[in-house]
Amino acid sequence: MNGKSGQVSTEMMMLFAFIIFLFIPGLFLVSSKIHGDEKRYNAKLSSTLVFVFAKQIDAVGRAGEGSMLTSFLYLPPSIEKIKITKLNKEGLVKVYYVDGSVEVIPIFVPLDLDGDAIFPGNQMFVFKLIRTEKGVKIEA
Repeated sequence: MNGKSGQVSTEMMMLFAFIIFLFIPGLFLVSSKIHGDEKRYNAKLSSTLVFVFAKQIDAVGRAGEGSMLTSFLYLPPSIEKIKITKLNKEGLVKVYYVDGSVEVIPIFVPLDLDGDAIFPGNQMFVFKLIRTEKGVKIEA
């Protein structure tokens, strides 16, 4: 009788080891797939957030003098900083990502800025966009 119970224990242990050896690589593959999807999602979300902010600047600029909008903007950890630059009568929003890439979003309305506006990533900002006679003024 002892021989049979030892055989059952050995077979059970081999079956358990076989299942574990199949489970661990499968878990690794699923984990890496989820992490890759999360990085792509965060990059797309970051781009969309800044694009919407640039369009809010355009909207306030087109609404006419005296118009104002208060906006919340969260810059996730994937963004190193955003830089808003005045070029002649229009402007650019440059998004610097932590992976080294840069995205440029044009603003088609005049900006009322003295120098560049730079905002670091991984923070929440409350912006007040005000249309003045010179252009859109950005207060954070």
